Amino acid sequence: MIYTFTPVSALLFLTSLFSALIGTVVWRRGETPGARPFALALFAGALWSFFVPFENVAPTLGEKLTFSKIEYIGILSITPLWFLFCLEYTGHGAILTQRVRALLWVIPALTLTFAFSNDLHGLIWREVTLETTAAGLPDAVYRHGGWFWVSAFYNYLMLLLGSVTLIRSVVRFSSLYRQQIVAIFVGTALPWLANILYLTGASPLPNVDPTPFALTLTGAIFAWSIFRRHLFDLAPVAHESLFQSLSDGVVVTDNDGRVIEANRRALTIFNHPQPPIGSAFKSAFPSVDIEQIPASGRAEVPLPNGIYEVILKRFYTLQEVAQGQIITFRDISERKYLERMRDDLMHMIVHDLRNPLAAIGGALELLEEETDPETKEAVDIANTGLRRMTNMVNTILDMQRLEQGVMPLEKQIVHLKQIVNDLVSWEVSVARRKNIRLVESIPDALPPLNLDPRLISRVLQNLIDNALKFTPTGGQVTISAAPDPAKSAVAISVRDTGRGIAPDVQARIFDKFNTGAAQEGRGSGLGLAFCRLVAEAHNGVIAVESTLGEGSTFTLRLPA
Repeated sequence: MIYTFTPVSALLFLTSLFSALIGTVVWRRGETPGARPFALALFAGALWSFFVPFENVAPTLGEKLTFSKIEYIGILSITPLWFLFCLEYTGHGAILTQRVRALLWVIPALTLTFAFSNDLHGLIWREVTLETTAAGLPDAVYRHGGWFWVSAFYNYLMLLLGSVTLIRSVVRFSSLYRQQIVAIFVGTALPWLANILYLTGASPLPNVDPTPFALTLTGAIFAWSIFRRHLFDLAPVAHESLFQSLSDGVVVTDNDGRVIEANRRALTIFNHPQPPIGSAFKSAFPSVDIEQIPASGRAEVPLPNGIYEVILKRFYTLQEVAQGQIITFRDISERKYLERMRDDLMHMIVHDLRNPLAAIGGALELLEEETDPETKEAVDIANTGLRRMTNMVNTILDMQRLEQGVMPLEKQIVHLKQIVNDLVSWEVSVARRKNIRLVESIPDALPPLNLDPRLISRVLQNLIDNALKFTPTGGQVTISAAPDPAKSAVAISVRDTGRGIAPDVQARIFDKFNTGAAQEGRGSGLGLAFCRLVAEAHNGVIAVESTLGEGSTFTLRLPA
């Protein structure tokens, strides 16, 4: 049989092809919740659109009924798949047990069975007549039976329940996901609105179902959503589950400072019964003055229920356009309490140690008068240990004063080259014993600096000692400096060719009592913490760059 198709038929074939292509793209994103049922729904719509032109141009009533029954395979599959998609995509997939999934297909399966056996009972079409249109084409006029309306009620119920789920998600999810869900909702609603017009006789095309034409618009909306709004690249359920399960409080604001997201932990911290969506951050969280926190920075903020580290971070769209801020509240009350206890304990121990250490030093001075070689060797060993212990005690006391801001800096204008030359002359004997080349590369033209020479000398000595200690025989340690005009600073670097430092240790190597640094062989964890505090007291910074097997570079930047 040769069928003569119209331009409208070509549009329907194009719609079918378009839906199938979009369904294929979505199917490839099968790891996203809801992607598979959504793709199958698009394939069902493609099947429906593909056979409508055959029904329209078929010359006999029997052929038209055959194509109508095939169309029902697609029509009846769309709403259960749509409902499955809505639940999975919005995070309610847990209720979709195997039994529930099977029950969703009972009405569609019965309807399809009744459609193919309609000649026996007329439950789907109680009467079908063939009429001729104004264009002279044969047209089937369907008068529906009782079960058709049962099926129609079921389809619209599934559509309604799925739509309600999406509407609730529009309120719950951020603006990015709202745009995704609104696009899905509008795109899916169009064919069903067209179908309602057809069933109620209000269609602008008499006796013509406009639903397949609406599918063309649906395909266009889905294509735009996938390629421009990244539909199915991200799933709001994944975002929501992660966001709400965070142990830190998180509040998201837009560029105007209005709250657009707040997780459960943030609501608990501030005793908010509901997310203050749309409210200004200042009014919703008056106890936090984020204007006092540096942009993309952090600060400790005391709140009624504890001490929190508040972290600010800007976030951007995929096109690098600023969208707002993410404000994180991390409870550090226990950490601060333990730090206070540790500091108090160390302060007490250190002060209590000074007198016994002084007494030991006096006793060792008396023993130095002994001429017995063995005794003198033992005294030398004891003196070495005493000096190390005394230095550690003094370092802890200095660190406490630096942390509390009560240690006066005895600043003066000095030439860095002189300080480094003195240190190199002290360390050169150690370098020779280990056959390490100690290189000083400080330019004579380097401008003088305003600093505390005693503290900066201790910092550089600490860095050089570490470099020599962990550089193998035949290696090299280089002390260099150069102006950094971009930051109005002078960068002083100590570079070694040692074994390097693991990345996870680098992140916390300047922390006080850092056990990771000690495990790397970097000492007790006091020396580098002392260096950091001295740098900060001079409004400078210290950093490390290291590659395992290639060595490390510690850089101290001081204001020029």
